[in-house]
Amino acid sequence: MKLPLIAILSFALYACTSRQPLDPDLLHQEISELNDKNSYEASLVKLDNIIHDEESSDYEIYNAYLQKALTYKRVFNYPEVLANLDQAYQYGKNTKQRAATEIRVLVEKALIFFDSQDYNALDTYLNKIKGKNLDLLNAESRAFYLNILAVLEIRVGNFQVADSILSEGIHILRKQSPKHLPLVYSKLIGLSDHLKDRPKAEEAFKQGMHYAEKYNMNLYKISLLYAMSNFCSVIEDYKAASMYEKQGIAISSQYNAPFENGKLTVLEKELLSTRKNLEIQYNNKTRIILILLSIIFLVLIAVLYRLIKVSKQRNVLLENENHMMRKELEKLTSETNDKGEAKLELEKYNLTVRQEEIIALLKQGKTNKEIGNELFISENTVKYHLKAIYNILDIGSRTDLLHHQE
Repeated sequence: MKLPLIAILSFALYACTSRQPLDPDLLHQEISELNDKNSYEASLVKLDNIIHDEESSDYEIYNAYLQKALTYKRVFNYPEVLANLDQAYQYGKNTKQRAATEIRVLVEKALIFFDSQDYNALDTYLNKIKGKNLDLLNAESRAFYLNILAVLEIRVGNFQVADSILSEGIHILRKQSPKHLPLVYSKLIGLSDHLKDRPKAEEAFKQGMHYAEKYNMNLYKISLLYAMSNFCSVIEDYKAASMYEKQGIAISSQYNAPFENGKLTVLEKELLSTRKNLEIQYNNKTRIILILLSIIFLVLIAVLYRLIKVSKQRNVLLENENHMMRKELEKLTSETNDKGEAKLELEKYNLTVRQEEIIALLKQGKTNKEIGNELFISENTVKYHLKAIYNILDIGSRTDLLHHQE
């Protein structure tokens, strides 16, 4: 099978497309159409993409799990249905639509226990549903829930009440989701069993088959045919019962639920394997990137340490140089000859007023910091001026000459 490759391509395509919020109604319509064509694998791939998309909201993941449950329901894999409904509930309870997601999950679980005839579990969920706002359900779920209530009324002999409930379900689906009408009509045939009302059963069968054929719903055709076969048996028309049963068997042979369910199980395993492989590849790439980043970080730390060290050494040299310049300036500007005159005639040099002020304070023995405070300038500015004075007076040459003469 090429499904892993299909899945990978699907993941890539999904990741590359512009991300738009998912419309739950459109998602339901798309998945429902795929399932009507028995394209269950395509449904699972799409839903799996949504579930594992990091950008998916809790509400989107809830809807994906819900549709996944409905997909498994088509092939009667009830354990998977319930497992996915549990997942849907976990994400739905974290959303603003919590009340709607809760009632939907409860009703879907009730439908599963009804179909599997687990009436103890069904009673439990019916009690949980009591008091909930059924208006939060979509048309399909509400009509299906009414089917349950109608059958329960039939079981206790309340046929008129059941008929009224089924009529309400037909009204809801006819307006909003007619392709599911056959399911209600099959229950109406079941009601006719107890009433032994052949015209009512035949009319329900006729209406149900009309919609089943219109929307090509083979599963509903099977349900209608078996319901009609059972009705004919009840009224002891065994010839007609056999005819309906044979037609149901013929269509059932085309609807191989165990085979489809097996394919979905294989697909789930392949999707899981593909995702694990992708995750391993991602983790390996992430590990390599982290190692490279760590190496780059260590190199940057080493370079930064070296720069700091060089900067400190440079600052020490600058301080030593400044200290030397200061001492030489202090000495040369303070020296006098035998007549008490300054040896260094500052008037001959093009010194600024600020520079002359600094020299005057320097002669008084003030530190760079004290000079800065006196003149309202920073210590670094004082050092800058000292350097400039040093260069203007050419003190380096003078000291070298003095040392040479000595």
